Amino acid sequence: MYNKRIFYENLLKTMNIHDFCVILAGGEGTRLWPMSRHDKPKQFVDFFGMGRSLLQQTFDRMSHVIDKDRIYILTQFSYLDLTYEQLPEVPKEHILPEPLHRNTAPAVAWAALHIFSKDPEANVVAVPTDSLILDESRFLEDVSEGLNFVAKERELLTLSVKPTRPETGYGYIQLSDEIKDNLYRMKTFVEKPELDFAKFFMESGEFYWNTGIFLFQVTDFLRVAGELFPDWSQRLKLFTSDRHDYQKEIEVMRSGYDSMPNLKLENCIFEKYGRVFVKPCTFGWADMGGWADLYEASPKDAQENVVPESNALCYESKGNVIQVTEGKIVVVENLNDYVIVDKDDLLVICPKKNSLEWRKYVNDVLINLGEKYT
Repeated sequence: MYNKRIFYENLLKTMNIHDFCVILAGGEGTRLWPMSRHDKPKQFVDFFGMGRSLLQQTFDRMSHVIDKDRIYILTQFSYLDLTYEQLPEVPKEHILPEPLHRNTAPAVAWAALHIFSKDPEANVVAVPTDSLILDESRFLEDVSEGLNFVAKERELLTLSVKPTRPETGYGYIQLSDEIKDNLYRMKTFVEKPELDFAKFFMESGEFYWNTGIFLFQVTDFLRVAGELFPDWSQRLKLFTSDRHDYQKEIEVMRSGYDSMPNLKLENCIFEKYGRVFVKPCTFGWADMGGWADLYEASPKDAQENVVPESNALCYESKGNVIQVTEGKIVVVENLNDYVIVDKDDLLVICPKKNSLEWRKYVNDVLINLGEKYT
C-alpha cells in the first residue's frame, strides 16, 4: 500500500548535494487577468483555495526532492516584497530579481552563472510556477531520475507529457528513436502551432507537450549558451563577474540587464541546439497559462462548470469558469463556455475560447482606463 510519508522520506535519502532548483517566478500572467494583476501576478495567487499560491506550491513540491538550501527563486524587482512575504524561509540571497522582464533564456543563464559560482558540479532543474502537477510522486521521481541523467550523461534534458487535446497554446516536441530507458533525442520543436497542425501532432503519436521543465549540468548549459549566443552570454558573465558579493551582483545586473535579449529558453536551446534529450512522463500536467488551461485542469461540477470557491447557481449552462468575490452570488442561465470573473473593481465576462486574446483586453483597459485596472 502506498504511504506518502514513507515515499517522501525515501526520496530525501536520495538527495544529491549537487542538485539545485531554479523556480521561474517572474511572469506577468496577463492571460489570467483579472485574478492575476500587475501588482500581484498569477504566481502569487491561490487559484484553487488550497491556502498556498502557485509559487508556494511549487516551492513545497520541489523541496521534497531538493534541499531547501539549494532552491533559488527568479523573479522581478517589483515582486520582491511578495516573494519575501510568501516564502519567508528562503534566504534573500537565494532570490534573484530581474530588473525587467527579459524572458526565460537570460534569466536561466543568470541563475546558472550564479549557481556555478557556488558549485561547478551543480545539476539544475528549472521549473515554472504555472505548472499544475496531478501526480506529485511520479513527478518527483521523474525529476530525480532526470537529475541523475544530466549528472551522468552530461546532456541537456526536458520533461514532456503526451497531449490530451489539440492545444494551440503549447509547444510540441517531436521524438526521434528511443536511446535508453525511455529517453529520446529531440527531433523537432514547434511552438504554439495552428489548430490543424496541433491535431496532426496529437494524432501522429510522435509529438509530446513541452512542460517547460528543463534539466542540465551547469557547466554544460553555460557551454552551450556560450556557443549559441556568445555576445549576450559574454555580457551576462561580465554583469556577474563578482558573484561572491550578492548585493554587488544585483546592482550590476540592474545597470546592464536592459541590454539582454528578450528570448525564451526553448527558442534558444530547443530550436538551435541539436543535442537535447526528452523524457516522456505520465505525472499529469497542465500549463496554467490562461483561463482555458485552468478549466481543463480543474475539477468540474455536474454541469461541467469550474466554480472554485464561488457561490453560483447554473441553469442550462455548462463548460464555464465562474470565479467571484467571496460573499457574492452569481446566477447563470443558458450560458456555455464562458469565463466569468469578479475581482475587486473588475467584472470580466468573455468566451473561454478567447483566452489567448486576454493580453489584448489588458492592453485596451490599460490604454483606456488606466494602470490601476490591470
